[in-house]
This record gives sequence, C-alpha cells and structure tokens, in this order.
Amino acid sequence: MTVDLIPVGDRGYVAAVITSLAYFAANVYTTEWRIERFSQQILWIMLVGSVAIGVLAFKKLAFMEKLARQHTRPEFGVGRFVRRDQDGSPRISRRLLVLILLMFGIFFIDSLGFLRIIKTPVYVDTAWRSPELSTHIFIGGTHVVAALIAGVLYSALDAKGFFLWIFGLFAMVHLMYGLNNQISPGQDAALGTPMLYAIAVSLYTVLNFAIWADVSTPHTISRNAALGVALSGWTATFISTALAIAWRSGGMSLGQHLNIVAALSMLFFVGMLVLSFFSTTERSSRSAEEDRP
Repeated sequence: MTVDLIPVGDRGYVAAVITSLAYFAANVYTTEWRIERFSQQILWIMLVGSVAIGVLAFKKLAFMEKLARQHTRPEFGVGRFVRRDQDGSPRISRRLLVLILLMFGIFFIDSLGFLRIIKTPVYVDTAWRSPELSTHIFIGGTHVVAALIAGVLYSALDAKGFFLWIFGLFAMVHLMYGLNNQISPGQDAALGTPMLYAIAVSLYTVLNFAIWADVSTPHTISRNAALGVALSGWTATFISTALAIAWRSGGMSLGQHLNIVAALSMLFFVGMLVLSFFSTTERSSRSAEEDRP
C-alpha cells in the first residue's frame, strides 16, 4: 500500500503521522493492561475495518482503479534506495542490506529488554500502567513529537545517519535502565527514561513503515515486505519472548537481564559507529583519487 498510495518523497512524513496517531491513542486510551480490555478496545475497530475492506475488495470504485495504477508513475513505484545496474536491474547497496539485517537485531534487543521491564512493577506501574492520566499523556505526546521529528530525519538523512540515531537511542535507553537498577534497585525510574524509550520506538517505527517500500519496486515489494514482516515477527516476538521466559524461569535476576540487554545494544551501536567510520573513510579515499589530475 505504501508503494501504491504514497509518493517516495512523502513516505517519511506519512509514516510520522500514522505512527504519532497510533502511539498516542495506544498510550492515552489504554490504561488497563489486560487481554480482556485490549480485546474490547480492538474489536470495534476490527469490525469496522473488516466491513470497509469488504466494500473495497468486492465493489468496483473508480478511485480505487486509479490508485491501483499509481505504482506505474515514477514518483510512486521505485523506492528511494533502489539503484539500477548497467543492465537496468534494480538493486540496493550491500551496506544498506547490512543495516537492515542489523535492524532485526534492534527488534530483538528491544523486545528482550521490554519484556522484562513490563514484568517489573516498579518500572511499568509508574509509566505505561500508571494510574495518572498525565503520565500517559506525557508518553503519548513524546511519541507524537518524536514521530514527527523522525519523519523529517528520515526524509532528510541518508539511511546510515538515520540508523545511527536509532541504534544510539536504544543503546542509551537500555543503559539507563541497567544503571537505574544498579544505582537504586527497587526504586522507580525517572519519567525521562520511558519517554526516551518512546522516542527510540517512534524512530524505528517510522523507519519500519517506509523502508520496505523504499528498498523495493512494484515487482519486489511483496517479497521484501513478506520477508521483513516475517523476520521482524520472529526476532521481535517469538525468539525474544522465548528467551526472556527461559531466563526468568531459570532464575536470572533483573539486573543480569538488563545488563545483558544493555551490553548487546551498546555492541550494536559501536558496530554501527565502526561501519560508519569505514564507509566515510572509503568515500573520502575514493573522492581523493577522483580529484587527482
């Protein structure tokens, strides 16, 4: 749908608007973290959405036929990071492919840490499950501002710069939770910590919304999106959940869990810095060679 509906130059901004609205609603209007409450909230949305999808799927509408042809226009079809070989075949750079693979590591680390945090009342009851509406508004508002900034950054920066922001913020937030547990165990984390978490999550959600379309063409988007969603699901949900449950069942302390997550996030960030350094050095050397008479 991103390929068909959103021009390449607007994808970061549209992703920012959708991310900000979704996270604000999720944080402000969901105060009870019980499956029954979640089911009640989502049921009406799913019913209305199913009816709307049914109408769009089985009824011929003129505007739908127009939208279905938009991917043939140059401003819609070929993603921002797609380049053409000499024979005209689409490709993306190996460096960007490495960054995307590293992103699945961020999904894994984020879920592995958050799954333990939400099982720790001292952290979650003063943030995402706080009885105070003002706290929910603060976190939801942070998501909105961060998502809008992320939309601008995604459109203005190259992929390496945007990834660097994401890796750095996640390293910082998990390090803060680890340090809080070491310095003042059993005490609440400052509200700034979950707000920083909200900033990091908004950034990578905007990226995840737009990146699959921007590394694809209309012919490759189905495959790329399917692989992206599948790998994201396995790294962010199944593997991380299984490992978090195994560690907790095995008696691993909260401090050990948070320290491992913080170390992994720092490792990814340092690796990103090294990758950025060598790519910058390589580019500078190539420019110097081209400038020689």
